[in-house]
Amino acid sequence: MPELATFTAGALAVLTVLALLSVLSAFPQKPSKRTFIYRSETGDGISSMETETIARAAQQAARHSSEISDAEIRISGKAQHPVLYARYTLRVESRALDGMNLIRETLIPDLEQALGSQFVEKHISIDFLPRKAEPSNKITLSV
Repeated sequence: MPELATFTAGALAVLTVLALLSVLSAFPQKPSKRTFIYRSETGDGISSMETETIARAAQQAARHSSEISDAEIRISGKAQHPVLYARYTLRVESRALDGMNLIRETLIPDLEQALGSQFVEKHISIDFLPRKAEPSNKITLSV
């Protein structure tokens, strides 16, 4: 008989844990404050995409350009009034002016076109990847 009581108590504990997990998973999850759903109405219907997905695609596009080595992009705000936070790192071998023109004239307008509205604020940082010092260019200080 003690074995039956132990088995019953164990089964009851497992069922309680499973019931608790199912109740917790039923609560609606709050979306991130920085993510809104982009909706586009075309002749084919309505398509929707999270801004995080659009930002990742914009990062990949920037990284595949000849002037930019890295990009970090985040979109926040509301669907009608998006805000852009972007950091681009230019390649060592690229000309700075070409990289800045690419960002200003191509990458950001393409991102606005994908969202269907212009950014109300743009917080953009452009870093320049420094050249690595050659061993002969190193300075040694001795005291």
